[in-house]
Amino acid sequence: MAFNVLIKPSDHSFIMEADETILEAGLRHGFILPYSCRDGVCGTCKGLLLQGTVDYGKYEDSILSEAEKAEGMALFCCAKPTSDLIIECREVNAAKDIPVKTLPCRVHKLERLDDVMVIYLKLPANERLQFLAGQYIDILMKGSKARSFSLANAPHDDEFLQLHVRNISVANSPSMFSHK
Repeated sequence: MAFNVLIKPSDHSFIMEADETILEAGLRHGFILPYSCRDGVCGTCKGLLLQGTVDYGKYEDSILSEAEKAEGMALFCCAKPTSDLIIECREVNAAKDIPVKTLPCRVHKLERLDDVMVIYLKLPANERLQFLAGQYIDILMKGSKARSFSLANAPHDDEFLQLHVRNISVANSPSMFSHK
């Protein structure tokens, strides 16, 4: 069953299925809602239900209290609609709206495509990196040197951070990498 969702104050709207969270559907439709953990443990995605009802899903009780639920609050990373909704939340419209984070990550997978290496980075279990299309990350190397790489995956597909790194041979120098 599909439901209509209207975001206030922007008046953006989208249609979502009953089996997806408000956050998942919003991101799938290109609306960047605030989030971090996507697991109901941080509260970054907390917003107001102005109209309609939801299944609140599984979340950490200390992050969304019964009093907040009574006031109409919900965690959009966990909440699934049971009716059409009107919600109120801030939308991320620019990189300045996204907090800068320093997070550890590990290389999950390497995939070689001709002269390009696709690197899949995995963040800690309850962490997600919110970003906009075209945004980059700084990788801290040995000696605290930073190297910037553009993110290759879409913002809504953030289970892994994906980098495309091209192998470039430089005369009189071993191979080095630069981002594609």
